[in-house]
Amino acid sequence: MKKSFIYLKFSVIPLFIFLLVTLNGCSSSGDLAETEEQRLLKKRAADSVVFYSALSESLKDYKESLELNSKGDEEDSKSKFEKSLKYLKKIDSDVLSNPLYKDWLKDYNDLAKSITEDYLVLHKDIESSSNVFYFAKKLGIDYKKFSVADESGDKEIIPMNKEIEFEKNSAVQEWIDFFAGTSRGQSFIDKTMYRSGKYFPTMRKILRYHGVPEDLVFLSVQESGLNPTIVSKAGAVGLWQFMPSTGAAYGLYSDEYRDDRRDFEKSSDAAARHLKDLYRTYGDWYLAFAAYNAGPGRVNTGISKSGSNNYWEVRQYLPGETKNYVPSIIALSHIFRSPKEYGFKNIEFAKPIAFDRVNIKGKLTFERIAEFANTDIETIRDLNPELYNDVIPVYDVPYQLRIPRDSYNTFVKNYKKSPEYSENGSIEPEFAGNEHQSYYETEPAYTYYTVEGYNPPNPKDIGVTTGKKKITVLFFKPMTLQKLADSLGVRQSEIRMWNNLPYPLNPKDSSNIYVYLSEKQYNKLSGIETDEKSDDSEIEEVEKEIEKNEKKNTESTNPWKKVSDKSNTDNKKETTNNEKTTSKEKTTTTKDKTTSNKKKTETKTDATVHTVTEGESLGKLASEYGVTVAELKEWNNLESDKILVGQKLKLYPPDNKKEEKKTTKATKHIVEEGENLSSIGEKYGISVSNLKDWNDLEDDVIYIGQELTLVKPDKKETTKKETSKKESEKETKETKTAKTHIVKKGETLSSIADKYNVTVKQLKSWNGLKDDEIKVGQELKVGEVKKETVKKKETEKKKETTKKETTKKETQKKETKQKERKRKQ
Repeated sequence: MKKSFIYLKFSVIPLFIFLLVTLNGCSSSGDLAETEEQRLLKKRAADSVVFYSALSESLKDYKESLELNSKGDEEDSKSKFEKSLKYLKKIDSDVLSNPLYKDWLKDYNDLAKSITEDYLVLHKDIESSSNVFYFAKKLGIDYKKFSVADESGDKEIIPMNKEIEFEKNSAVQEWIDFFAGTSRGQSFIDKTMYRSGKYFPTMRKILRYHGVPEDLVFLSVQESGLNPTIVSKAGAVGLWQFMPSTGAAYGLYSDEYRDDRRDFEKSSDAAARHLKDLYRTYGDWYLAFAAYNAGPGRVNTGISKSGSNNYWEVRQYLPGETKNYVPSIIALSHIFRSPKEYGFKNIEFAKPIAFDRVNIKGKLTFERIAEFANTDIETIRDLNPELYNDVIPVYDVPYQLRIPRDSYNTFVKNYKKSPEYSENGSIEPEFAGNEHQSYYETEPAYTYYTVEGYNPPNPKDIGVTTGKKKITVLFFKPMTLQKLADSLGVRQSEIRMWNNLPYPLNPKDSSNIYVYLSEKQYNKLSGIETDEKSDDSEIEEVEKEIEKNEKKNTESTNPWKKVSDKSNTDNKKETTNNEKTTSKEKTTTTKDKTTSNKKKTETKTDATVHTVTEGESLGKLASEYGVTVAELKEWNNLESDKILVGQKLKLYPPDNKKEEKKTTKATKHIVEEGENLSSIGEKYGISVSNLKDWNDLEDDVIYIGQELTLVKPDKKETTKKETSKKESEKETKETKTAKTHIVKKGETLSSIADKYNVTVKQLKSWNGLKDDEIKVGQELKVGEVKKETVKKKETEKKKETTKKETTKKETQKKETKQKERKRKQ
């Protein structure tokens, strides 16, 4: 009801102006200047209705989009964002550029900026035709686009990890001289190097998926020159030059419409599986290459004649073409990886092939497909080299066609308007992803955006009130909503949503405004300092210590040598430093500080940092460093076993873990291969009978991976009890020296706290306040708390009770006097 009243009030204001101007116009017979002024007022009133109606509708959809996002309804949230921006885009540009409407433009820019920033930050895979990019450009919002596939994939086009050890000898050098020293060879390198930029990213991804070396791409360079439609004299076709029988054996289909040997994805998949099978047969990649070219039969004959499994010894018994085949592949690998070394400068790579996948059923020519996708027929041919005759195959099931990247919406829109759409049964083509979205991807690929200068801690909480602290602010003129928003670290659009204030309404004077802040925002506003230290800063400290230690120990292959044993002199220095730190710790009274200092020294001296490389997992790292996966997850606050390339992990040596186990009351032990109860008991100084008793074991049988409980008596319990008794003999006595403060107009708890150099939390505790709401004229207690430690004595208790009684009487007298003063006022 309140919301509808506000909207009604908003619509009445311009109507009132319009009627006022009309009446003045009817009763006046003034000069031309007056009628022109009246005309401008009429136009302003009419424009304001249209302008602020659009802003109010946009704000409404914007609020709904944030609510949908918090519930995880991403698609509906996207559509609401688009709808809110459409309302703003419909506003006449003449109205926005009118100098008489400058105050309107501020409201417009504030709302448009909020919607645009939140849309970019909250959603991924936003279509290129979205209005959000129009407003980002218009408002000068600096954003960046990121792709998960680009981050996790290869930055280099050419594989540089050298999974196959390609050697150099006289046979290889002859081919290097040919490719680098002849015009024909140089032309071949220039041409294939350019094409590698187009096909290598896709080919390497497929090879990686099948677990074979990415170096196999150089075989394709030798086979076809990276031309997907090339046909040899023998009838081999495509990038990997499959013969019909071999292609069919690995699932490459062909008919009058298509030949899968020409498909750059399907043929690469078949080649990866074929080469993998050959390597399993021979256990050597050179022999696998030879068998790929000449066939397994001829390679087997060469092996039997030479009596060896070494390719260079078998080579003399192979056909002439195969003798040169393997050395030429090796030569290509050397040149592709170091082109400048062999005289190839200013290398140019084609752009990686990119496309949208569309499942479509029906007759359709390439010419019409190009028209619908706003491209040319050569592009469609390039994306679909497997298809003959420039036409889509007509099958019982839809065919998956490739069209230019981000053209699906345009293609479908134009296709549905064409006569072919009805002729093909009016079946709408289905979007099937892009070049990244295939089963070859180990991780789902998507794009996301970041906005410069706008980094909300938890995007899901934008615009949401649940889980946030509510504060009440007294609004008074000449304060504006924008100034209030800036002072609280929020946005004007958020305040309007929280208080149901449509544009252009402002709050009434002396009215309450509700603001919702995250814990971090609230602490910052209230002046509450947090001593939390991020994991990144802790890792940086450890890395600095590791760098110092690595300079002293560079020869060891043990991973724990990164934090090496120091010399005796270093140990002496450490002990003196430790003595200094412990003496400092004794002088401090806060327990938290001493424990945090101890943790820091432990991480500096005991911890190491490992940077995750490709192919590593938590299990592999655990076995390498002699720790458990559970410990790795605990040390690095990991919720799952997933780690990323480049991620930094903290690790602690096994020796330190054993010391911890000895000092703790109860620990766990994971049974490893070769262990038994007797060896475990000797390791921890525990009898076998105790181990069986503590773990409910009926016999001595244990299994690998079993978790055993280790319990040892703690000798320090008695000393702890004695110290606790001594501490219990002490108590804290609080003496309060309180002041009073009368709340004035415009003041908040935060401003009052700043005035008296105290915190909001203290003010609330001294005055029994549950929230931040205060009223003008309210009396607040402002006092400092001093703590003293004294021994418990019965006589002092009596003194305290008498003091309390006297102070109560004095406070009662003061309160009665204050009440009398108020009554007189």
